[in-house]
Amino acid sequence: MDTNNIRECIIEFLTHICVEIEDVSIDTISDIDSIRFSIKTPDSGILIGNKGEHLKALTYILRRIIERRFPATLKEDNNYIIDVNDYQFKHINEIKSAAHILGERARLFKHDVELSPASAYERMIIHSLFSNDTELKTVSEGYGALRHIVIKYGARKTVSPSL
Repeated sequence: MDTNNIRECIIEFLTHICVEIEDVSIDTISDIDSIRFSIKTPDSGILIGNKGEHLKALTYILRRIIERRFPATLKEDNNYIIDVNDYQFKHINEIKSAAHILGERARLFKHDVELSPASAYERMIIHSLFSNDTELKTVSEGYGALRHIVIKYGARKTVSPSL
């Protein structure tokens, strides 16, 4: 992925919508294997919106623009996030912290734990968090806005039905 071209595309878009930009930096979030484009701006309220709704829309629009401008580049790797004043970074850490606590609850009580409904991106973060765990596994259940993760305690022995 040519991160500098994507960075320039983000800066160009934000300039066109008259958002003041202090910096757009690029870094890596290794535990979820993502590249983060971090926008520093005094106009964060406009870009983030209520509960991150504007940021979700901004991310969607920028992804579509980037896909059209750099189609060959994005076929290789599409795992990046757009962040404004560390809003996404803090949100990811909150999700991981809550999932860790609930995972420990599942481990302690040896019982499945259901999480609240989450977006596809949030579910992906939680799935990746438990991907190497030997005792716990995660599955997505439900449909639409009610889709959520269940952390399953996997140390149970399953009995196969007799024929």
